[in-house]
Amino acid sequence: MMDQYQNPYNSNPYTPPNYIYTKPNHMETAALVLGIVSLVTACCGGGFIFGGMAILFALLSRGGKMTMSSKSKIGFILGLVSVIATIVVLIYIGISLYTWFTNGGFEQLMQEMIADGTLEQTLREVCEIYGLDFETVYGELFP
Repeated sequence: MMDQYQNPYNSNPYTPPNYIYTKPNHMETAALVLGIVSLVTACCGGGFIFGGMAILFALLSRGGKMTMSSKSKIGFILGLVSVIATIVVLIYIGISLYTWFTNGGFEQLMQEMIADGTLEQTLREVCEIYGLDFETVYGELFP
């Protein structure tokens, strides 16, 4: 009978296969997390910061390889989508503000606030909070 150590073939069916240990890449995880955060904060301008960092970490996670892992790809795509969404939101806000100011929306709002006394009341409250003289401020704003 052959000894187990002399047998060149492993006769034990319960021996686990040889796995190759790969070191975890934390850049992939950072890209994925920042991609998710950037998508959540895209409406308030965080998409530029977090999305840009997600794209950067996804590209850096490749190391010297030409391919990205699935985590890196998802982080890259989420970062890119959030940067584009942030650009779209900022363009929309800019166009809205431009049309509001050029079409007389601001002047109309001020006239309505002057007519019903809301502007004066708000100005009094602001002057009280900051310790300013209401008459001086009102005189400078409306000569």
